Amino acid sequence: MPSGAYALATLISGKTYVVPAWIEVPTDTKYEDIEIIGKPAKPVANRKELQIKSSSGKTYKVVLDSHLGNSCDCVGYMYHRNCRHIKQAAECNK
Repeated sequence: MPSGAYALATLISGKTYVVPAWIEVPTDTKYEDIEIIGKPAKPVANRKELQIKSSSGKTYKVVLDSHLGNSCDCVGYMYHRNCRHIKQAAECNK
């Protein structure tokens, strides 16, 4: 077990918990009784930042992110949460 990763805490109510997850365990549980089965996997985001030139010649920053979602710094995205620049960036990214 990683040192200091988990600990037992007994509160005033007399209940015992494994922290930081605050999982209630029997009162007589010892630190040695705790078995770590595995850490949950963090999602791996596929993130790309692209510069897309609009038909007017202005350049916008488009972020394609599989975890947080796509975004663009244009006014259309600000109001509609979608825009042609994201579609264009997705096409270029294929």
